Amino acid sequence: MIRSLDVYRFALQHGLALQYSIVREALASIDREALEEEERSHWQVLVWDGTGDPPVGTRERWLHEEDAIGRAAKEAAEHPSYCMYWTLRDGKIVHFQPFVPYEGGHYNIVHDNPDHPRHHSKVTEAHLAREVEQRVDQQVLELALEKAVELHEQRGIPVAVALPQQVEGRR
Repeated sequence: MIRSLDVYRFALQHGLALQYSIVREALASIDREALEEEERSHWQVLVWDGTGDPPVGTRERWLHEEDAIGRAAKEAAEHPSYCMYWTLRDGKIVHFQPFVPYEGGHYNIVHDNPDHPRHHSKVTEAHLAREVEQRVDQQVLELALEKAVELHEQRGIPVAVALPQQVEGRR
């Protein structure tokens, strides 16, 4: 979640010193829920249990021993309860996941037990939530900065130039 201080620092990194009260007001004007809903609409998940043809590409492309991804996919495909998935944004592959992402270690994803904590429905939803959050955070930073500059201009408050040492000194 983006805070006012994050926007303030983002502005400094772009050479702009803004009034903090205006930064807070600008951030409050952003409809994060609408941005999240819009961003989420771009994402799709395709799950594959390793049998039959994969939803993307060919079996040979994913099930090989030439690299870590191929070996992991092959391992998942050889176990009857494991699966793997792809995340796509606007129809383009962003990730291929033979293991639970963002966790230390290699934890296989399961498809045959919906109550399992590593069931693909839970894993993919958590993965997409993180992807959406990261992208929306960036959008919020940019929109809040634009709005803050706009508010400065509307109110006749000059936007100061932040010098490099000011930016470094505030970290």
